[in-house]
Amino acid sequence: MSTRRKRAASEAEAYTVVVTDEYRAYQARFDAEREAADALYAGTVMRRYSEMRVSSVMGNTSQSAFTLVGWDFLQHPLWLNRGPTEGAGDGWGFNLLRTPEALASPIRYRSPTRRAERIPDIAKDINWGRILVSTRAEALLRELDPEAVDTYPVEVTLATGEVLPAGSYSLFDVVRRIEVVDLEASGWIWSPRLDGSLFLDWGKPDGNDVPLYLLRDTVPNGVHLFRDLQFDPGPIFASETVREAMIERGISGPGFAWGDRRPHTLSLPIRSKRRAR
Repeated sequence: MSTRRKRAASEAEAYTVVVTDEYRAYQARFDAEREAADALYAGTVMRRYSEMRVSSVMGNTSQSAFTLVGWDFLQHPLWLNRGPTEGAGDGWGFNLLRTPEALASPIRYRSPTRRAERIPDIAKDINWGRILVSTRAEALLRELDPEAVDTYPVEVTLATGEVLPAGSYSLFDVVRRIEVVDLEASGWIWSPRLDGSLFLDWGKPDGNDVPLYLLRDTVPNGVHLFRDLQFDPGPIFASETVREAMIERGISGPGFAWGDRRPHTLSLPIRSKRRAR
């Protein structure tokens, strides 16, 4: 081996060692922080509920799961909404879509995949971040907490031109809104807009860009899905029962994060399981 190649190999080996040592140190700190946080919140509401985090891409690809067809959707009643109007989603359900005018304008999506089984059971559209769920995911969520769920069927066309059967996917919303997040303890502050109205802003009390959602132990018994009414619309929180049921039934798509999330609690991975539609 030439001197030049030996030097390059030596530098690569040294770099690998440095990176590995840094990673091991980070992993040790990660594990210690997770253990401390889990010990602190063991048995509390902070470990009974986590934020459901939904992506717009399919698995490990960069492809969007759902894209709205055309631009005429901008005129649809659902997307004409620009505020917390009841019936327009984001915690308010889909009653606006059940008017004669809206029913005359079906909501159509396309997916870049040629096979329906590649689409996650739960995913966001790339246009407006609306959550869509498969029939099997909707059935599970309704089974666990029917009063919290509202859905509206949409049309999905695959890359082959095949249109999935009606109701294969639906828009999904969690309509239960309760006051649970401790804003002061979490670090949220009320900030003024130019028009004088107020909105909740993450104050970064410790300089961290990742916001906290520290929950009070005031969630009613039997509740498995909710949003906090102090936020508009705010994240969806799910019980451990929901997360475990998704694991058991192989529901794909969402991840979960504890409300005290920092790097050590950023995600709660769902074990992948073979699923059948």
